[in-house]
Amino acid sequence: MRIKFIILALVVFISGCVKPTEYTEEPVIEFISLNKNVIEEGIDSLIITFSFKDGDGDIGINPEDNTTQQIKNLKFYDSRDKSNLLTQEFTIPEIPGQGAGNGISGEISAKIHPRLISCLNIPEDESETFVYSFQIEDRLGNLSNFAETDTITILCE
Repeated sequence: MRIKFIILALVVFISGCVKPTEYTEEPVIEFISLNKNVIEEGIDSLIITFSFKDGDGDIGINPEDNTTQQIKNLKFYDSRDKSNLLTQEFTIPEIPGQGAGNGISGEISAKIHPRLISCLNIPEDESETFVYSFQIEDRLGNLSNFAETDTITILCE
């Protein structure tokens, strides 16, 4: 019985010494997946999933805060568009903290509606390929790194 108590005490002591994961104050993102790599223009939505880590845990906008409702903190840039006219902007809702520390991590899936993804048709092609590069911004204005999707093919109408 005494040996079990010593082992249990040792396990509790070791687990109490584990340091919480530390992240940088700037968000860090990493592309995970696309729901489809080939889409039909005007028909298919894209769902882009990525992971995030943020040391100060201030990702997302509180929907009850009227001063920040129009802030777009997730941006997708289309590689075919050098002028950024096709940039897709979204608002990430506030993400609650995790445990005793302020850092947070997790996954986000963003859905891009079919009418927001179209062929440029210059010249008219049967299909076009592109990637989205994307970035998030936390409430303090810290920008994440850029991440990039796999290649996406649009089958033009």
